[in-house]
Amino acid sequence: EQGSQTRGLNVFLSAGLLYVGAYNTPSEGTGSNWGFSSASTSGGDIATETEYIVTLEFNGNTSSSGTVTAYLNGRSFGTISGVGVLFDDTDGIGLGNQNSQSLYDAGATTADPFDGSIAELIYCDNIGTFDPAQRNRIESYLAVKYGITLDQGSPISYVNSNGNTIFNTATAAAIGGYLEYNRDIAGIGRDDDSEFIQTSSQSENNGSIVRVDKVGAAIGTDDTWLLWGNDGGSTTPNRTETKPETINERLPRVWRVAEENAIGSTDVSFDLSGLGLGTNASDFSLLIAGNSSNADFSSATVVSGGTFNGDVITFSGVDFSDGQYFTLGTQFFICTPGNVQDGLALWLKADAETYNTGTTAATNGQTVEPWGDQ
Repeated sequence: EQGSQTRGLNVFLSAGLLYVGAYNTPSEGTGSNWGFSSASTSGGDIATETEYIVTLEFNGNTSSSGTVTAYLNGRSFGTISGVGVLFDDTDGIGLGNQNSQSLYDAGATTADPFDGSIAELIYCDNIGTFDPAQRNRIESYLAVKYGITLDQGSPISYVNSNGNTIFNTATAAAIGGYLEYNRDIAGIGRDDDSEFIQTSSQSENNGSIVRVDKVGAAIGTDDTWLLWGNDGGSTTPNRTETKPETINERLPRVWRVAEENAIGSTDVSFDLSGLGLGTNASDFSLLIAGNSSNADFSSATVVSGGTFNGDVITFSGVDFSDGQYFTLGTQFFICTPGNVQDGLALWLKADAETYNTGTTAATNGQTVEPWGDQ
């Protein structure tokens, strides 16, 4: 918050809702004496233990016909109208608590401190309307840095510090975009004009699963990016999805990467906690389908050799290319009688793994002990 009980701006939480407030109540000249108003999110928009990007955009004027617009993760959630001029105030800025005085919804003048973390505060002083493209650049920077997915209720693409698109969620995948892959967006990269270098990232969203880490040499070139998002598919494996002949099951969920310049070698990790998939590394594979595959994994590259640390399996030395798709294979193909797998508990074949003693194969008329399950 900034200001006092008579004039100021604030962002606060009340009864599970996020509010922005603005007011200038004294009669101090043209554009003054506009009372307190606020805008708030709807129920369910704010959750605990969750990171958000909150933007307050003040655009007052001397005719008291201006606005204050509030944004959550890049999407407007309310506008205060009838806004005039915000006159000078000697009180300072309070972060996480009142600096001195403020005014809140329902006329309250006090509030409890914020019990949470504030990672960054960015203040821009633009005379006139703040350019939406500038706001998109700032919010994209914050979203990639902190693994926060911009609100994709209608597409919001990610841009670099020059305003160039680096993850286009407005265009369908069939023509090169990421419209269908706009969940759990995260990324690594380098953007010198933002003093941004990030070599490891995972979406902050619950159940995001995937983390990517840059390995080897540092990111040596400005404006280098690797971003990814998924299609929101299930994380329960099945056998009906497209897959290479050597793969029996995979996750239906598919990710797509966007690369600018060349990130190089990475480690790709999947957190399988709570998915009930086991931790036998030889069962799993990273499947990578080409840019033009439209997420058909029939001819995908199969990367094996993953290693487990707890419930996290990591595939090392992965060098993605722009537009590729990837998913997790959860079982290699196995031969079964009549290719019937469901419910198969035991398969004994007289011509396979029949032993008389130890590892000595049984011959005609000998006792078979043991007999190996196929």
